Amino acid sequence: LDAIEAARVRWTADIPFCGPHVASYYQPCVPALPTEAWTSIDANFPHGRLISDDERGLDVHSIRSKDRWVEETVASTIQARIELEKGQGDYHYFRNKDCQEAYARYTCWMNFPRCSEFSESLPMCQSGDIVISAHAT
Repeated sequence: LDAIEAARVRWTADIPFCGPHVASYYQPCVPALPTEAWTSIDANFPHGRLISDDERGLDVHSIRSKDRWVEETVASTIQARIELEKGQGDYHYFRNKDCQEAYARYTCWMNFPRCSEFSESLPMCQSGDIVISAHAT
């Protein structure tokens, strides 16, 4: 249990939006720390992989920036859906927090998949699809 709690604390700190959604279930399949071989300049990445986006001050290839992107995407999708449903007079999908939370969890699971014992990304379990479908009906 101590190892599970330590992993939960670590992933919640490293990926603040998705961490609580994934860390309670599994360790996400992301590089633990960038190695020099991974970040070095090569033909595909003439400036290296971890370059700064000067305009926003972000590392464009970091798990933290991906977490921010997921958070922004979830928020904008939920807001767009709410506006669409308001216009139609129908509040079926995003009228409650449970549905919004299920959508956020599903999106995090898609973007931060679990790892195999060989450190390879695994597909989402069917139960993840069922969770989002159950809230959509």
